[in-house]
Amino acid sequence: MIPSGMMWRTATTGAYAGWMCARVAVRRFASRSTSSSFSLVPFRLSTDDARRVFHDFFQNMWLAPEEVRSAANVRGCRAVFTPYWAYDVQTETTVEGDIGRRSPDGTKISFSSARLRKPIRSHYSSDLPEMQIYAGFSLKRANAQILKVPLSAVKPLSPSTVYGQEMEPFSMDRSRALVRVLRHVKAVEQRMAERELLRATGAAACRNVTVDVRVTHTWRRVYFPAYVFDYSHLGSDFTVVINGFNGNIFGLPQFSAVKVALAVAFPVTLILHSLEASLNLPLYVACVAIPSAFIGLACKFLPGFVAQRREAQRLQEQQTESTYSADFEEEWDSESRTQWDRREQRYQERYRPPPHVSRQASDLYDLIGVKRDASLADISRAFRAQALKYHPDVHANESDQAEAGRRFTKIVAAYQVLRDPVKRANYDRTGRTG
Repeated sequence: MIPSGMMWRTATTGAYAGWMCARVAVRRFASRSTSSSFSLVPFRLSTDDARRVFHDFFQNMWLAPEEVRSAANVRGCRAVFTPYWAYDVQTETTVEGDIGRRSPDGTKISFSSARLRKPIRSHYSSDLPEMQIYAGFSLKRANAQILKVPLSAVKPLSPSTVYGQEMEPFSMDRSRALVRVLRHVKAVEQRMAERELLRATGAAACRNVTVDVRVTHTWRRVYFPAYVFDYSHLGSDFTVVINGFNGNIFGLPQFSAVKVALAVAFPVTLILHSLEASLNLPLYVACVAIPSAFIGLACKFLPGFVAQRREAQRLQEQQTESTYSADFEEEWDSESRTQWDRREQRYQERYRPPPHVSRQASDLYDLIGVKRDASLADISRAFRAQALKYHPDVHANESDQAEAGRRFTKIVAAYQVLRDPVKRANYDRTGRTG
């Protein structure tokens, strides 16, 4: 768990009960960190259980096309551990502002300065969904929301618990996750401050409210279990995600144009027939058939449009994130910022390979686990997988940690060469890293 502290100041102007206009600025930020190991929520559902949940999900949608309800277009199911940043936040808020009291006749409001005597203390548990930030890119944000569970089910990550399991690497920088968490905390603290000022003073209104919030937080890396089903429909790819711990499911509903059209046409026909005894064909076509068919077609193709739009948003978000901001890299790149960094630095100093290593003695591509013509994206993905596998914190006893530390250091050194185009070209040409 990583403790850190920060403070910001919030000013609100012209605030009355139920309404607030706020300007927020971070005034000071300070952070201190200690080492934190990985943890995970284990799978409680088997693959067969997940398939039953998936089947029931579409069987309960009687408006869905038959090929979707029968799961005929499902390409496969995969079990994967998905990465999340989980934050536990505590706040201490002092509030002051101008409060307004009504005159005895109720016609005027006079304002005066006021300050809460005691700070407001709040706790935002890491069990809250808003405190759990998805740190990967393979799933859309809406799909990833269903995977969040209370951290009481968390267990330490060990080689036995993840052996043979697919694990998505951490792709979101921790600082970006913290921004999302604090955005939620700020919004809640702003609303709470105004309400508390009005409640404590009994005032009718308030304005020019100033809020000082001191924040301390801890963070941890958590993997949540997921079953991911991929299927195709009408030329579009869709994903259904099932929580591997509690069986919750999320996926876009599908609609049959014929079923929707009939569902719309039947009640409309009854209504028109009750209003017009002789329902002629032109009236039926104009008021029932054409609108029902249009609604049916719109419902049929709407999920595909939504899926394509979400996929475009996901790809755009992935491009804006730095591909070199994985958690491992962030930790070792800054010297002496955290105890984690200092420990990794000691590993590198102790086990650093000689500057001139022949290709035959230690091939960098083999260390990463890629071919020589691999792209930078392939190298980054393989590196993250290897780094997670051999990171010392994943191993329990000291002897395994020492051996993993040696391998981990070599993997880091190899990646530092292969991610740099100039160093990589020199290595390919000479077989040397220095």
